[in-house]
Amino acid sequence: MIDDLRDYRFYKADMIHPNEVAEQYIFEQFVKTYFSDDLQAFLPKWQQIKKALTHKPFDITSEAHQKFLKNVLKQLEAIESQVDVSAEQQQILSQISKGVNS
Repeated sequence: MIDDLRDYRFYKADMIHPNEVAEQYIFEQFVKTYFSDDLQAFLPKWQQIKKALTHKPFDITSEAHQKFLKNVLKQLEAIESQVDVSAEQQQILSQISKGVNS
């Protein structure tokens, strides 16, 4: 932070703490330095899934949302050999069952 992000545009209004842009830059540098190549390749997949898991549907029973949930479930199944995603799978399955039961 001190070496690369000296400009005040990388600080929050209190001029002490880094802003979101600075935090992202620092995280990217941390990833490049300390994460293995396999983990670096896995990270974008995981970030996409985590973003999908936070999606707030307008209508949970809609066909489009149910299709979206099934797609996320397939993505989780594709990575379950690499990381434990049982909690995330359960979250999606409960949303699918709510949509079916409604």
